[in-house]
Amino acid sequence: MPSLENARSLLGTGYISSFTGLVIMVSLYRRCLSHVRSSLGNESTTGGSCYSFWEHHYGIDKDLKSYTDGLTGMMNAQELLEDEFALALNLNLCAIDICLHEAAIVKANGDALPKTLVAECNSRCSQAAMRIVEGVSLIPKLAQPKRTLLKQMNIYCMWPVCMAMQVLNSELSSATDNAQLAHTVGVLRLLVTAIEDLEDVSGHWIGSIVHIVKRLEEMDPTALRTPEVDGLG
Repeated sequence: MPSLENARSLLGTGYISSFTGLVIMVSLYRRCLSHVRSSLGNESTTGGSCYSFWEHHYGIDKDLKSYTDGLTGMMNAQELLEDEFALALNLNLCAIDICLHEAAIVKANGDALPKTLVAECNSRCSQAAMRIVEGVSLIPKLAQPKRTLLKQMNIYCMWPVCMAMQVLNSELSSATDNAQLAHTVGVLRLLVTAIEDLEDVSGHWIGSIVHIVKRLEEMDPTALRTPEVDGLG
């Protein structure tokens, strides 16, 4: 079991356990959080000139991809159903991907960088959000003991679900046709159900998405039929 400080030493190694993968995930999360905070701190005090944002961004992105590629053996649906730690790991790697690229969107827009860069970051966020949806759709299929354990470690699931909902909520406003709108509404409702199922007694996570839930409730159900989400129903 590596320490958080030595988690990067596992890059390029062979098989690692899903529990060790959680240590890697926490290490990546800490790096991403430090990256975002450092960027915001420099923007507010020095105009961003002292912090090499893109160097850190691409460094974290490279390591995130390396870890994800190295864990592909435990990322298929069957493995995720058999290992609740692997499922939580998968959800959180996707959430870190969203966090990293949302920060890049803010930076790119603030510095008036090419729109193609913003579009690529938006695409990465959308892809990660849908991988979270796919992972969440497996939770009801877990054997009861594994599902109970996942509920006990629900903090590892709630944050990714909320991150995915934020991305999908922004896509509601940019939907170009009714089919795309219906699909986005469908996956959002799936995630709301997941949060209601996994939520702890504090209700913290439900509170963080109340504006999205309200938006879904206000949508006219007679004007928008939400079909079974392809491949997830």
